[in-house]
This record gives sequence, structure tokens and C-alpha cells, in this order.
Amino acid sequence: MLVKRGQQQFLRAPVGITPDKQGVILAGNLQINDQVSFSFADLHGLRTEVQQLEQQNGAVSLIYSCAARKTFMQQQIEQEDSKLGTLNQASGCFLYGEFATEQQHFSLHNLSSTLLVLTEQAEIINLKFTTTQTTTVAPNSLQTMAFLAKSTGAELNEAMIFLEQQQYALNYSSIVSMTDPQGNITYVNKKFEEISGYKSDELLGKNHRIIKNPAMPEKVHHSLWRTHTYILKSLSC
Repeated sequence: MLVKRGQQQFLRAPVGITPDKQGVILAGNLQINDQVSFSFADLHGLRTEVQQLEQQNGAVSLIYSCAARKTFMQQQIEQEDSKLGTLNQASGCFLYGEFATEQQHFSLHNLSSTLLVLTEQAEIINLKFTTTQTTTVAPNSLQTMAFLAKSTGAELNEAMIFLEQQQYALNYSSIVSMTDPQGNITYVNKKFEEISGYKSDELLGKNHRIIKNPAMPEKVHHSLWRTHTYILKSLSC
């Protein structure tokens, strides 16, 4: 599971199934307002994305990797660690999750690897990476499915962002209400609540007559209702 929490982004590894077999137990917690989505990866993609860390003079390198990542990548975890630590004789260990802080926000990461470089120099070291040549192999079915899922997920995310922007613009500038075929209100936006003076829980399940102004002529109300019914039927088709 890919979790987005503010500016942070990290993974949650599945570690079991609930006793009723209706849910999945994740390593680490989720918080209210977290954006959670399924994530897909393949071993070939992970191996090719890691670049070779060049030798850093006067520095010590440490690599911390999650045990769940080692289980997922199997023997290929050695290739990843080798690219990051061989030229610098790095040390490290595998942990059951990694603790991280960013701008005073604490979080627990899973399925991740962290490179820590320590130096006694006063100036900041700019780490340099080089892309290593890898042998091109034909993708297998898992890699093809992972690429398809990743591409589809990106397109879906863009579509969701566009729809959220459209909904925000609509709610900000327009009065919106929805009804079922019987004319009972099923949804109203914030603008509708502001103009009508009613809260959504007071309107849902009610007819629009609840907000009828006694001063409005009956024929005007009937005209509006006929127009509303026509639009409703057109959308239903």
C-alpha cells in the first residue's frame, strides 16, 4: 500500500490477514486523511532504478534496509546494496521497518532502503551517482502487468485530480442538488446550504418544496419543477 501523508510518501507492507479473513493487516499504522492506494512493483524495475554511488572521500556510508524489502527482492537486494556501498565499504543492517523524521513529522517506513553518509567535514557533501549498464532482457508477464498497473494508476490519479478540481469549482460558484426519480433530495453542495439556510441532513430525503418561498407564485414553482424533472429524466437516459 502506498501512503501519502502531507509531503511524505511511504509504503505499508501486508503482514497478515484479519481473523475474520475480511481484511489485511499492514505493518505500521494509517492516520485520518492519509491518501492510500495500491502500489505495484517488479524486481527488474527496482534493480535498474538504483544507481551506482561514486566513492566519497572522507565519509562513512551506512545502509539501513527493511527486512520486508529483503524478503520481496530476495537475492537482488545484494545488487542494490552493492551499488550503494561497494565503492565506499558501507556497513548496515536489516530492520523491521525504519523510523524517519521530516520537518518534525515522525513516521515508520516499510519496504524501503536508506543511505546515510557521515562526515567530519564542515561543508555539505554532494553525493554523485552514475548509471550502470544493465543487460536488456525481455519483460516477463509480471513486469508487463506491473507496468500496465503503474501506467493505469497514474492516468487514474490524473483523472481524479481533474474531477476534484471540477467539483471544487462547481461547489464554489454554483448551487447544486441531486434527487432520485421520485424527486427526493440525495445530495446538496455547500453553496446550496448557504443559500437555502438548511443543512444537508435537513434536506436529504426531502422534496424541494421544503425550501419553497411562500412569496413565490405557484406557477413559477411549477415551471421550475417541470424544468427540473426534464433535466432529471434527460440525465437518467
